[in-house]
Amino acid sequence: MKKRFAFLMLFLSILTVFSSCKKDKENDEEEDNTQKSKSYLVIDKTSYELDKAYVAASEWSDENYLNLYLFSSQVTYNSFMGGFMGTGAGIKMAFDFSTPTIVLPEGTYVYIEDGDVSFEGKTFSECQFASNVNWWMAMGGLRSLKSGTVSVIKSGTIYTIEFSGTDAFGREIKCYYEGIINELESVLNTF
Repeated sequence: MKKRFAFLMLFLSILTVFSSCKKDKENDEEEDNTQKSKSYLVIDKTSYELDKAYVAASEWSDENYLNLYLFSSQVTYNSFMGGFMGTGAGIKMAFDFSTPTIVLPEGTYVYIEDGDVSFEGKTFSECQFASNVNWWMAMGGLRSLKSGTVSVIKSGTIYTIEFSGTDAFGREIKCYYEGIINELESVLNTF
């Protein structure tokens, strides 16, 4: 009787080990698929999840910018205040156009120093990003870009935005966003 009980326990133990290994493998595959579809911002080799995007036109004399904002869930747009509230991760890029627009056209854009803006090609300037900043007051460590490129693809209402660049210290920044972009009339705190 003891031999049967020991054999039964050994069989159940082996069965449990094999079934739990299969379950772990399925969970790993699910995590990999989820990770590929997430929107994120990588700063200093740390990834921050992004879940919202906004665009707002900005005009200064005869210069036309389209500001793109990508934020983590802690940052929201407050329409009463006319700006972004909350502390979290995000990135802001100013795309340069010769005519006013509220739609971000598809293409590949190259970062240029703010003083070199020509408004004639696919360029963006004024790029700030942070992992943990109060976006209403722009306090807490906004950093600026030194070089980079942005790819914009649109399918229906869904945008896919891929960004890579470096800051003034040569540190790499990466960003990926897939989703809708909310259009705003204006934003008071444009940094």
